[in-house]
Amino acid sequence: VLIGSDAVKQVYEDKLSWTNLDESIPLINADDVWAEGYSGAGQVIAILDTGVEKTHSMLNGKVVSEACYSSNGDFYGYQLESICPDGVTESTAPNSAMPYAGSCPVGECEHGTHVAAIAAGTNGVAKDADIIAMQVFSIVEFYGVASLDSDQVKALERVYALRNTYSIAAVNMSLGGGKYSADCDAQDPARAAIIDTLYTAGIATIAASGN
Repeated sequence: VLIGSDAVKQVYEDKLSWTNLDESIPLINADDVWAEGYSGAGQVIAILDTGVEKTHSMLNGKVVSEACYSSNGDFYGYQLESICPDGVTESTAPNSAMPYAGSCPVGECEHGTHVAAIAAGTNGVAKDADIIAMQVFSIVEFYGVASLDSDQVKALERVYALRNTYSIAAVNMSLGGGKYSADCDAQDPARAAIIDTLYTAGIATIAASGN
């Protein structure tokens, strides 16, 4: 048993998250903020989702870095398949976060592009910000796509590694909500730890809580 090994500090349960998205710019009065001169210029937002279609007219030229973290194999009876290009489980190569650069089924990987456009598209909330695009989803046989906590942690660690390369204001994770009725840090210590590390570096992590 791994937990009994002197080489293992801690073991955490991995879990799946599903996509989640609601609304929208007028609801948060983003246009009022623009009028005050705040448009996201000079800042970067990391989007952890189903990838970002960087050639989209609202996002053209905005993606400054990409990564993909996706999984293969059995997960508590779910069969997972990586949707990174060439089926790899990790990549930071150009186009690695394009939604359909790998094997994502048609119609399953538009969510991240939608989120990126709302966050930092040409008419988005931070309309002058750039984007770090990160694909963190895997195919779940018979169920569509979902994201493992462990792949999210890898992506968050990548964001931290890029903190001195880009002026990263925030991370967006519209990855599902309604999972917790109380403080979730104790239930997700690995993810909480890297989010705390990002916060210490001045990077906010924004996560869906059920919209």
